[in-house]
Amino acid sequence: MRKSLISFFLLASCALVGPDKIAAQVHIEANGNMGYTLVNPVSWIGQGAFDARRTLYGGDVGVVFGRRYGRGLQLALDFGYQHLLSYQFARQGEALSAVAEAFRGSLTTRFWFQEGKWFGEAGFGAYRFKNFTDPSITAGVGTLIELNEGLYVPIRARASIVYGSTTQVGPLWLSTGLSYRIGR
Repeated sequence: MRKSLISFFLLASCALVGPDKIAAQVHIEANGNMGYTLVNPVSWIGQGAFDARRTLYGGDVGVVFGRRYGRGLQLALDFGYQHLLSYQFARQGEALSAVAEAFRGSLTTRFWFQEGKWFGEAGFGAYRFKNFTDPSITAGVGTLIELNEGLYVPIRARASIVYGSTTQVGPLWLSTGLSYRIGR
């Protein structure tokens, strides 16, 4: 299932961008993330949660296809890990600790504005928790700071809505890292 989903994202990206655009330029990105998770632990977990720490952290890698062509659109695939929150809950009078963490993947469209200084991004994906997978949508804004020809520092703010079976989860995070351009 996971391999077929990744294959689908890659094929869809290639079909939408076109082989001549992919050969022209690809960016490989690696980012660290830090943020906050908007969630009501009692609704999401379904038990008496207390002392929830909603600090989010993690990292991701991504591949951005194509130049800033047309109206500045690019397609991006990214995969990562996020620690969403840690919490304690009571079971039969005993306090137990737990962690909510997920691997995530998304297919986003990056659109450039202000003469290529800033970008916005929006897309869809999924969060894979320990025992289940929930769909998500992601949006963000950011910029690329050029260090030298082909090497950049991406800085962005992102937010997701994860559609859980009991309630939605809203990860909000800032990320930065390195982006390396392959091709011209």
